[in-house]
Amino acid sequence: MLAFPPNLLKQLGTLAGDKPLAVFDPDGQLKPLLKQVGIEFADYEQETAASRLAIVWWSRTNLPESVLSRVKKGMAAVWIHPDKSSVAYVVRVEDGVVVVVPQKTMTALADSPLTQQNLVRFAELVLEPVTSRVPVDNQPTERN
Repeated sequence: MLAFPPNLLKQLGTLAGDKPLAVFDPDGQLKPLLKQVGIEFADYEQETAASRLAIVWWSRTNLPESVLSRVKKGMAAVWIHPDKSSVAYVVRVEDGVVVVVPQKTMTALADSPLTQQNLVRFAELVLEPVTSRVPVDNQPTERN
């Protein structure tokens, strides 16, 4: 049995730091959940405030320009994308990083604590992409 703390999505606000979480969500998949748990966010369909982290729920093949221009300058973004794959992956875009997450893995976000935890983990990964590398130890080991 797994136990999850309530309001897992509140961690997204903490990860965003002292700037509001940027959200681009024209279909309203994410914004109502963020409002429900009381997370302050900048609606990137209306304004492009400086942000450390963006969550993009966008069903088109390219990131919206308002988000892409900020990512190129160093903002991190989680892009929930209608990819046929079931695997999320990390992409560097100039000075920024994007984690591309298949939309089908987020469809139960409102009702699934595990899915919410996964979204938070993707945000952590995009903010600290170095931790997603495979550890390599090229040092010879000593034998007794």
